[in-house]
Amino acid sequence: MTLRPEMVGLAALLTRTVDPAGRFDIDPDVVQDTLDRHATAVQGARLTGTPHPITGSTTTYAGPHGWADDATLTDGAGEPLTASSSDPLRGAWTFDADTPGPVHIDGTYYDLNAAGAELAELLAAQVAGGILSFTDAAGESWTRGDAASAFLELATRFRARVTSSAGAGGVGSVSINASEQRNYGLHPGAGWLAP
Repeated sequence: MTLRPEMVGLAALLTRTVDPAGRFDIDPDVVQDTLDRHATAVQGARLTGTPHPITGSTTTYAGPHGWADDATLTDGAGEPLTASSSDPLRGAWTFDADTPGPVHIDGTYYDLNAAGAELAELLAAQVAGGILSFTDAAGESWTRGDAASAFLELATRFRARVTSSAGAGGVGSVSINASEQRNYGLHPGAGWLAP
């Protein structure tokens, strides 16, 4: 399976966040599937405008991080708006001219903290068994137990940032449950945090 075009940026961001050194071979399909489990279709979420301090004109709007690249913007009457620059991963859109609000967004929002926690837990489970230690090409020694512990600690930090609502019109997250543990063929003690 290939990453959907709107997922390329999100998948790269999540992979870099969980494994910044790129030491582990993370399957892009697993990243995409993980993101999909923490996706919410949003229609009409209101973005926050930031007026210019001197002119008072509003050209910049923001929302939570983690939107798919194909998100669309509309004005208060539902008419489409085109931003001169957009960064849906960071939840930021800029217009060339004053754009009085409200500005709404329709699209898919991804809870990056929940997806990051799940991906870190999957990696912890993956590295928990097998080779106990190795030396990489740079001569750095690793112990698999250390990597698993680090991934579980990272998952805990991500989980602490997950809220029931991320502020995007009720956008929320889904917690990992026992059935997902079974779907991955893992037993509860295989490196998952308790749901």
